[in-house]
Amino acid sequence: MEQKREVLINSCFDLLRGVFSHQQIFNIILGVAAIKWMEQTERYSQSAHMLSSMILNKGHLEDGVKRHEDEYPEFDGIITSLLGRTFETSGEQLKDIYWRMDSEGARTKEDLQKLIKRIVGLGQRENHSGQTPKSITKLVANLQNLTSEDSFADFCAGVSSFALAIFNQSSHQPYYYAEEINANSHIISRLLMIVNEIENYEIVNKDIFIWDKVDKPRLFDFVVSDPPRNLKYHGKFKENDPVFRYGLPRQSSMEWAVVQKVLYHMKSSGKGVVIGSKGMLVRSYEDEIRAAIVKDDLIECVITLPENLYENTGIGTEVMILNRNKPAERKGGILFINAQDYRERLNSNQHTLTDEGTKKILEAYHHNLIEEVFSKFVPIEEMAKYDYRLNPVEYIEFESLINQFDRTIPLGDIAEITRGVNVTKKELESLEKDGEYYYLNIRNIDDG
Repeated sequence: MEQKREVLINSCFDLLRGVFSHQQIFNIILGVAAIKWMEQTERYSQSAHMLSSMILNKGHLEDGVKRHEDEYPEFDGIITSLLGRTFETSGEQLKDIYWRMDSEGARTKEDLQKLIKRIVGLGQRENHSGQTPKSITKLVANLQNLTSEDSFADFCAGVSSFALAIFNQSSHQPYYYAEEINANSHIISRLLMIVNEIENYEIVNKDIFIWDKVDKPRLFDFVVSDPPRNLKYHGKFKENDPVFRYGLPRQSSMEWAVVQKVLYHMKSSGKGVVIGSKGMLVRSYEDEIRAAIVKDDLIECVITLPENLYENTGIGTEVMILNRNKPAERKGGILFINAQDYRERLNSNQHTLTDEGTKKILEAYHHNLIEEVFSKFVPIEEMAKYDYRLNPVEYIEFESLINQFDRTIPLGDIAEITRGVNVTKKELESLEKDGEYYYLNIRNIDDG
């Protein structure tokens, strides 16, 4: 069925190719699918049939959309943004797309919900929007049980993929708050909340570093952020900004600005997750901020994921879990997990985290499991020797090397070592023939 939906979307795309930009085409297809979904939804059915009639009979669609958005405030600006570029056209393309969806069996509410989800996925991929991979949203959604929590937030929310993963695995719906700077992603995110029948949410179109002028920060039980790797802020951070109590970040490298933003909005019992790069864990010019947060015992776990999880980029991915209320066994240290080898090929441009890898990470995190070459708990005082770098591979593989050395003996204890001996190939062959000894070069023992 997934392939059939993709064929349908591509055929609709071909109807609009050359007339609109790629993003506009996906928006238009999404807008028509949203109207068809509303036809099958009791709350919106009457209004949606009015809009469909305007599409099929070339009515004044712009006026109909405005009436719909006035009547249903949750749709404010959504259909206008998706279909606005067609208001000045003949509307013939909309009619063709509508009938094509109908003829391809996209009629039930469930079918249309899945079609909308697929349109969004293809649109994000086509427009290189850097959407969070499914394997990461699945992992993050299972790091915290929200069934007893009241609220969670996502900064740099994209199309709210984290929220949808969380809502899809639980009937409980905590209040969801999100900020997203991209206007189109913001519109799509709001539409997905409606289509997935999420009721208690607020999604704001804004830069996450432009602060609301309020006396107290909004606090949440769970806060997530997967910022773009090239995230920039073109304003100027203030020395007395309460968000940056651990130090002002560089504007050319914003990951620790995001970490502090997440911490700022966590309740006293709250937890946070930040997705970042390896550089976030080791850059020397951020060591003071990193050390201060580590010493305050706010980092619970750091997870190294495989490379190339994000399409068309080979860089690795790191998951940092923040916690203001660590369990007793995690206080005073950090759990490091190295899952970089748990990958499989998703397509020609991308890997994915394996199900086995996800399961092992969650078991190690939730049950505090320690396993050589995979997971290790490191006390904070030990991290001082590493200048408070947070690279799991550095801690875990170093321990593995030490264990290997413990099972060896110095070469000098069993052999005579002579440096600087020059032996020709002919002499070497003569000496080795029926001899008791062998000459070894370093290159002979590269593999141990």
